Formats: sequence, structure tokens, C-alpha cells
Amino acid sequence: MYSPFSMSRPYKSRNKVRVLVVDDYIPFANLLVGALGNEGYQARAAYSACEALRAAEDFKPHAVVLDAILRDMDGFKLAAEFERRLPACRVLLTSAWDYEREPAHVRWPYRVVHKAALMDELSQFLDSCGPSEEVGADYGGGQGLAGCEKKVCTSPAY
Repeated sequence: MYSPFSMSRPYKSRNKVRVLVVDDYIPFANLLVGALGNEGYQARAAYSACEALRAAEDFKPHAVVLDAILRDMDGFKLAAEFERRLPACRVLLTSAWDYEREPAHVRWPYRVVHKAALMDELSQFLDSCGPSEEVGADYGGGQGLAGCEKKVCTSPAY
């Protein structure tokens, strides 16, 4: 049986890698969490930006697979928030929208992998993620959820 993870890190070391999947399309998020779990990763789903930030505070992911277009926040802004709060965490943005077909003058702050190609790239991405001292560091510089609620989740722009 084909597995996109078959040539990546050994199965035993995958269970140390925590992956947070953030997508407001619940069936896709659950499918991806199930596939990652079957391959030995510790995977958890969040279905909104606010839920993702709350989950990350406890789960402390090594990697985030993040939909670029969420209902409550732009995925690019959420990726920047993850980078600020968890500097050792790696973020992979994904979308059904084809960002590579945008005009050349449009510059996205992150590379976005099309969902149709996600499985081909996910194994390589996750191999570059894993435990480090920084992931366990204080989340958000000690701001906790207060910073999330006021500055991120309830912004009038969303």
C-alpha cells in the first residue's frame, strides 16, 4: 500500500513530532489528522484560528499545517502569529486556491502548497520538524490567551 510517509523518518521517531492541522473544512482536517496518526505522528485538529492558538498553547506543536483561508483570520496572519509565539514551530500553508497562478507582482509572505499536492510535500516538510528546546518554551512570551483574544481573534478586521 502506498504511503507518502514510507520513505521519510523511521516510524518510531515520528511519535515525537506533534502536528497541528488547522482548517475550517472539518472533513479535510479530520482526514489529515487521521492519516498523520496512522503514520505515527501526534496530530491534532483545530477548525479556526482562535481554536488553533488555544490548542497550540497546550499541545506545543513542532509543525502546523495551516489553511491559508480561514473564516476567522487570514492564514498568513495566523502563520506570523505562530512564528512569533512558537519560534521553533514550522508552518506549512495550504489551500485549494492556486496561489502560483497569481500575477507576478503579487508577493505572498509564505509559500502555499496546493491541497492537491499536499501529500507529496508533507513528508519532506515533517522530516524537517521535530523536538527542540525552543518549542517547550513559554508560549507567547507569557501573554497567554489574553494576547490571543484581544490582539488576534477579535480584531475588527475579521
